Amino acid sequence: MGLGRGDSIGRYLVLGLLGKGGMGEVYAAYDPELDRKVALKLLRAQAAAGVDPSEGRARLLREAQAIARLSDPNVVVVFDVGMFGERVFLAMEFVDGNTIGYWLQAQTRSWREVVRTFTAAGRGLASAHRAGLVHRDFKPDNVMITRDGQVRVMDFGLARSIDADGEAKPGQSVEKSGVVAAPVAAATVQAVAAANADWTEADVATRDLSTGAAPVRTTSPSTAFTAPLTMTGAMMGTPAYMAPEQFKGTAVDARSDQFSFCVALHEALYGVRPFEGKNIHDLTANVLAGKVRPAPAKARVPGWLRRIVLRGLRVDRAERFPSMEALLATLEKDPARARRRWAAAGAVAGLIAVMGAGLFRAEREKQTRCLGAETKLAGVWELPTSTGKGELSPRKEAIRRAFMATGKRYAADSFEVVRHALDRYVTDWTGMHRESCEATNITGQQSAEVLDLRTSCLQERFAEVRALTNIFGDASGDVVAKSVEAVQSIRAVEQCADIAVLRAVVKPPEDPRVRTAVADLRTQLADIRALASAGRYRRALESIQPVVAAARATKYAPVVSESLLALGAIEGELAEPGAERSYEDAYFLAEGARHDEVALEAADQLISVVGTNRSRYVEAERWSRIAEAILRRLGPGHDRLAAWRANNLAIVLDGHGESEKALALSIEALEIKTRAMGEMHSDVGLSLANVAYGLNRLGRTDEAIRRNERALQILGSTVGSEHPFVANTLANHAEFLLAAKRAEEARSNAERAVAVMKRELGSDHPDIAVPLMILGLGALEMGDNDNAIAALEASLRICESKVPAAARTPEVRFALARALGAANPTSRRAMDLAESARTQLTTDATPPDLVASVNRWISAHQSVGARLSMR
Repeated sequence: MGLGRGDSIGRYLVLGLLGKGGMGEVYAAYDPELDRKVALKLLRAQAAAGVDPSEGRARLLREAQAIARLSDPNVVVVFDVGMFGERVFLAMEFVDGNTIGYWLQAQTRSWREVVRTFTAAGRGLASAHRAGLVHRDFKPDNVMITRDGQVRVMDFGLARSIDADGEAKPGQSVEKSGVVAAPVAAATVQAVAAANADWTEADVATRDLSTGAAPVRTTSPSTAFTAPLTMTGAMMGTPAYMAPEQFKGTAVDARSDQFSFCVALHEALYGVRPFEGKNIHDLTANVLAGKVRPAPAKARVPGWLRRIVLRGLRVDRAERFPSMEALLATLEKDPARARRRWAAAGAVAGLIAVMGAGLFRAEREKQTRCLGAETKLAGVWELPTSTGKGELSPRKEAIRRAFMATGKRYAADSFEVVRHALDRYVTDWTGMHRESCEATNITGQQSAEVLDLRTSCLQERFAEVRALTNIFGDASGDVVAKSVEAVQSIRAVEQCADIAVLRAVVKPPEDPRVRTAVADLRTQLADIRALASAGRYRRALESIQPVVAAARATKYAPVVSESLLALGAIEGELAEPGAERSYEDAYFLAEGARHDEVALEAADQLISVVGTNRSRYVEAERWSRIAEAILRRLGPGHDRLAAWRANNLAIVLDGHGESEKALALSIEALEIKTRAMGEMHSDVGLSLANVAYGLNRLGRTDEAIRRNERALQILGSTVGSEHPFVANTLANHAEFLLAAKRAEEARSNAERAVAVMKRELGSDHPDIAVPLMILGLGALEMGDNDNAIAALEASLRICESKVPAAARTPEVRFALARALGAANPTSRRAMDLAESARTQLTTDATPPDLVASVNRWISAHQSVGARLSMR
């Protein structure tokens, strides 16, 4: 029984049935959380021989999730995917418009109108192919034209994944339904009848499939999704538009969609489909033979266009175009266009002579409308010069001088990293700004709504660049130290091309005054985030308090969650106790408003806050699962936050003694970052150092040393050998070398780490405790007791006075006990330090061999002391 008005599918309220077929039903529904009308497609997993129904549902869910990841202005957006009882549902954009089938029947269309409309639909198919999906059922009734003229491909209900070579993945191209592929026509008859509840096999066998009259069902102006859901079984697709390989039951790929596209294009251009067939048997024979009917005598379609269509209809897919992009590029090369341009040029010249330059100016204004984005960058961070000589604009030179004036040894290296990163960023930003503008104002490929979404996103990115370069212009030593990290924290420009995500962003406030206030608050938040990214946490904390209060006053949950997220980040850096509450409030507000990126970042940070800082391991794991769930909902394109989820949980697990799991997560974080940013990136270098640390914890010391050496190379090349990032990695390297019994190398690396840290952080900074300990142990191994004791005493003073270093106190006490015992076997202080270390050590997070070493040393020292006292 179908669903009725008022029934629920998840959070969605059913408004009414739009259509149904073999794959399921489509309902109009209301989303109360985001206050919008949606179309809900409720899919039916078909029974299949030898396939468990649960497996079929899992497959449908995977395919639905893949479809939801599509992001293109020419594809109907899928907002949400989930389960409803035993069935999979998709929540889709409700398109206010008609199908191409209806559009063609409504009035006569010129061939140029047809080509323009189909080219837009082809871009949607090409986008699916790039995402690894084949539609498998492209036809006029699966393409919508909105009321403002935008073209959207829909109904990917038969989509399948394809691999990198464009072939359907094994086992996915043909349904295992028990329908035998031969004879092909009979199987197809059964499948079509199964897909359309009101058809019998006799109906299918006798219907005329060669014209546009049947079985096409067009959509009425008032309903967006009434086209029948298409066939299931061995032959999936609508027979009139199916490629030869679909009739044969063999694997399909992107070129199969190309064939269907050209069938539909032929029908739109000539009014009839290319293959005759009074019934399914005749149609099958003609398609497999490649027997295309001649062009109608009265058709006004140029020969070059027919040749393109015929190539796309070749029986052998290898003879078709290599891709949809190649087909579309050929479609857009109208041979008459060049002649028209020459004629237009002559006409313009005549008009200039006769009527002046008015029309010429209008055309020039249209072409230059989208070329002004780079002017916004003046005084912020200008585009790099085209001469290739590396000249700096006055603004960039002023920032370089500010960096160098700090006296930091790595200032020049940091500036170069910042310069190259920002040059790439503003180049990408300008290109996307121009591309988006042209897509709406010149080529008409993009709606005004999408332009507004992308422009707003780009404006937010620009505000982040402006805020950061303002701070760089007045750089202190701390700013230079954090500059590379700060640049990397700017959100990616590429996200502004993700139409699905942009459309899914929460609704802006309806009240114009609130909307203005929110825009102003977001600008202020960009400035505050820049302060924090540059290490100016106290100033950021002072600035954020009134912004949070002002955000609360708007009662607009998304901007309140954004302000609380920023507050939590600042409090976390300052070790303020309120960080956890700020992050939690940000998460719950964002989750309620479906502000997914804020919710995800808050969950990521709570993993660290409750797990590492508060030692609440179970809660940290729960926040990790929440973050993982949001990532699945968001889909690809959020690599930074995905990597930080893995990274933060790895640190928590390592502290809880689960080193194997921690290492696996560190490797996951490294792989995500490397894919997203390339190997030569400082964040990749830091993740590689984390992997090395995990390897050493598991006793895989030689592998740890090799990984850490590569991390040092990457960091030295990206931030400079004197940067604090490098100092921490050097300290780890010294520890690994010591574990490998390479005491002299360990001591040398520890000395370098201590020198950089003292210069950058001060002589009593918590981070110096570990390299001082390694320095002391290296000296002890080399028999230099005096220097060993001096370094270990300094390390212990820091561990006992600085909370962040306290975790290593037992190790330092034991190391100092060994050094004092080596100098004086009867030292009472040595024994006291060792006993204290043994009391503090816990086996859950401490390597068991360390506990055993302390016990052995105490026993041996007690024996030596006893023998000496008897003399």
